[in-house]
Formats: sequence, C-alpha cells, structure tokens
Amino acid sequence: GLWLENVLAFWAGEATGIAMLAPLILTRQPWRGTASERPPEEMSRGAKLASAIGLGLILLSAWFAYGVSLSLTLDISYLVFVPLIWIATQGGFRRTTTAVFALNLAVLIFVQTGLTNPQVIALQFNLMTVSYVSLLLASVFSAYRRNRDRLRHSVYHDRLTDLPNRTRLMELLNELGKQRSQRYALLFINLDRFKLINDTYGQNVGDAFLILVGRRLQSCLGEHDVLARHGGDEFAVVLPEITSVKGVMALAEQLVEKLEQSVQVSGYEITIRASIGIATARAGDADALDILQKADTAMREAKTSTAHYVLFDTTMKERVRARVDLERDLKLARSRDELEVHFQPIVSLTTGQTTGHEALMRWNKGSSGYIPPLSFIPIAEETGLIHELSAWLMAQVLRSSPPEGYIAINLSVQQLQHVGFVKQVKQLLTETDFPAERLVFEVTESMMMVDLNANIAVLEALAGLGSKIALDDFGTGYASLSYLKRLPVHILKIDRSFLQGVPEDSEDVFLVRTILSLAQSLNLGVVAEGVESEAQEAFLREHGCQQVQGFLYGRPLPLGQVKVKTLESS
Repeated sequence: GLWLENVLAFWAGEATGIAMLAPLILTRQPWRGTASERPPEEMSRGAKLASAIGLGLILLSAWFAYGVSLSLTLDISYLVFVPLIWIATQGGFRRTTTAVFALNLAVLIFVQTGLTNPQVIALQFNLMTVSYVSLLLASVFSAYRRNRDRLRHSVYHDRLTDLPNRTRLMELLNELGKQRSQRYALLFINLDRFKLINDTYGQNVGDAFLILVGRRLQSCLGEHDVLARHGGDEFAVVLPEITSVKGVMALAEQLVEKLEQSVQVSGYEITIRASIGIATARAGDADALDILQKADTAMREAKTSTAHYVLFDTTMKERVRARVDLERDLKLARSRDELEVHFQPIVSLTTGQTTGHEALMRWNKGSSGYIPPLSFIPIAEETGLIHELSAWLMAQVLRSSPPEGYIAINLSVQQLQHVGFVKQVKQLLTETDFPAERLVFEVTESMMMVDLNANIAVLEALAGLGSKIALDDFGTGYASLSYLKRLPVHILKIDRSFLQGVPEDSEDVFLVRTILSLAQSLNLGVVAEGVESEAQEAFLREHGCQQVQGFLYGRPLPLGQVKVKTLESS
C-alpha cells in the first residue's frame, strides 16, 4: 500500500502545482491599453472574506495537527475545501478546483482509512496550503480579468447608450478596409435640432431620448449590421457587406421614417427628424477617415434635401466647403454690421390702406451682395444662431419701424421654446415703449407641433401682453382642425404656394376658397401672401380676403425706402 500512497500524493502534488500555475497562465494576458488604463489588481469583497475564513481554518488545523490530535486534523481538513471551492467558483475555475478537490480528497480518505504515516499527513497538509494559495491567486487574477474586460468594454462603448463608440467605429472601418473584394457602406446620421430638446426639456430628457433613438435604429438593422454612436446627436450604421446601393438607400429611408415617429419621453411628446449621409467603398479602396468624411459631407448635403438622405458624390465637397464658409461668415455678420431689417407692407383689400408690415432679416454681405434668406436661415437654425439673430431682429424692430399699422415678426423655434422668452419680450416692450397691441408674432404649423402644449402656453402668454398671433404658411404643415381650435391664433396667413395657380388652377382655387371660408367660420383674420398679379387680387377680394401681401404692393425694403401701393377701396 505504500506505493499507492506515494502515487496518490504525487498526483495531488502535481495537480496542485497545475492549479497554482493555470490561473496565472489563463489570466495574465497582455494589456493593450496605456499604463494609466490598467485596472487595479485587487480582490473582490467576497474573495477577501473567503480567504480570511480559509486562512483561519488552515491555522486551526495546523494547531490541531501539531498540538492536539492527528485524527481531528483530518476531520477539519475537509472544511478547508469549502472556501477553496467557493473562491475558485467565483473566479471561474470550476474544472481546476474539482480536479484538485478530488485528488486531495482521495489522499485524505486513503490516509484516514489505513495509514498513519506522519510524513504523508504533513505532505497532505502542505498540499492543502498550496491549493489554497493557488486558488486564492485564481480569484485575485479573475477579478483583475473582469475589471480588464469592463474597462475594455468602456473603451469601445458609449457610456450612455452602450453602443459601440467612435473608437470602435474607426477600428471596424479600418478592418473592413483591409479586406479584399468586399463592398461595404457607412450611414452617418445626425438628429436635426436636437439641441432644442436639451435646451427645452433638460439634459436628462435629452439623454433618455438618445437611448430611445439608439433602440429605434437598432430595430431596423440586420444581424451583422453595426450601430455606433459617433458622439453627441450623431450615430453611424456600418453595413459590412452590401449587394446594391438601392438596398442601402431603402434602409436609409426606413431609418428616416422610423425616427420621424413621435415618442413619449418623461411625459413629453417629442418629434424629430434626421439627416443621413451615405458613403460606400470597396475593401482596400478607402481608409476609415476617408469614408467617414464622405458620409459626413453627404449628411450635410442631406440637411437641404427633402428626402433627408443623400448618397455621396464627388461634387459635394465644393458645396459643403461653401456652406462651411457661409456659416463662418454668418457668425461674424453682426459684428461686421452686415445684417439689415427690411419691411414688406401688408395692405387691406377693404380700405386700400397699409395695415401693417412684416419685418424680415436680410444679410448684405458686402461685395457678395445680399445673401438669399433660404441660403442662410437654415444654417442659422441648424447651428443655433437663429435665436441670437431673431432676438437682434426684434430689438431693432421695436426701436425703429414704420409708424403706421402693426408689425409682424417671425418667431424661431428656439425663441418659442426658450424658458425666459416671454419675460424678455415684456422687458423689451417696456424699454422701447412699443405698444404690444401693434405687435404680431408669426409662427408656423411645423414649429407648433414640436411641443404643442408648451407652445400654446407661450403663445397665450404673448397674447396676454396684448399682442396677436398669426399662423404662417397655413396648410403646408402638420396642424389639423382640432389643433387649430386649441391654438390662440388671431390671423391665418395663406401660403404663397396656394396662390400660384389662382385663378386659373381649379385645385388652388378650391384650397384658397376653403381656407377663406374656414377663417370666416372661426372669426379669424386672413392675410394672403405672395400676391403678384391683379387677377389674384381680384379673386381674393371677391372671396372676402381681408389683407394681402406680395410684390404687387411692395418688396421688402429698408425702413427709409418702404413704398406702398395705395388701392381703391371697393
């Protein structure tokens, strides 16, 4: 039996040695990050507790082994395995622990049943000690590995949405670029006017909305497609293998439609639109930065597209560069004194007199001449400059404007949703001594739909000051009759697009007559925009339109050049 005893002891010793080395081999993988990113090598709270219990049991068994009773030592030695197994289980080394437990237990049982050799017992005690130390090391380095994995996850994933971040996105694009004969695509997504959500509802609501956006985008993607958050309100979708550009465009359209659906966030109903730039490449033809720049360029182009998604082409770079230059100059326009206020007359078809003027912002860019509003207003809205520019316009108007009739001022979304906007208006009216009754605030239907209840409250507060509210571009937005009933509106402005075919086009005639009839039923004033011919004027007068505005009566001009066509009263 001595040879069997020695064999078992040898096996137990070898297994214990393996148990001690295996955790080091399996967990000490090289760290690829910087030294400052290395996670702390410390045990978890459970491992510390188990090690304390195990150490106490070992000391207790040693005291009994050398001071009391060898047989009692063997009984206590079984208890040592309890914390050892728990530690290894927490560390993830179940197989190693089971092997060590089985071999050492076999020796203990064999020794207890037949042999009393003190050397064998001492050997076994040493093996138990080594087993404990090795499994304790396993727990320590397993905690290190878990910390390392968590850190690695944080390095490559966005903290808010838990999506792959920009670092992982660039790595993935570089990996795709190194492959051969494979075509892939990148969709770069920007949320239009997302800053308004943060400014209006707070950052917590904005963060919750971004999480929902990530989930919505993910629901449209395939198993191998990758969604990443590039940063801020920008997301990216990587399609690692595509068969046709048509399929990519179809996905972009699906993403746009998905994001346009209103969503409830913390009790607020939020609707937003997105602009998507698309770039495709063949593996080996482009690096990560190149395809990202192309997709970003296409995204900027998409902001002016009705489809809101655009595929990159080589002609876009010049247009985007010109847009960037225009944005830079717009930020300096006020300091360069390039902004002007022009006034366009609004005329009564009943009295033939001027009843008011609409104040419009114009940008006189020196040698480049006047920049069309459709070229710089969208840029101002996108960059957030519109709030500053609109506030400047209002201050200029209230300090200097035509003396006759009311003054109509267009509100921006940023103004309408600014927390202190009504207070600012009230203060400005007091400073300039401008009568609130002469002030008409124009808002569009699409602007109202951003947050209907909150916007209604702001308009009611403005009306409470004595001003009137006009619904601009009526019929082109999202408002329904039920919304119109709720809005504190005094005037409807018929969009110029409805007057283009009047009086020849039967559909345009029907639409204009319907709007005029609706306004009369609701006891609202009406202003028809874009009147350019006497035939249009005659049609509007015949159907009861009260006021008109257009080139037929005067173009927008600086205050000192305003000219008004006087009409004969009917």
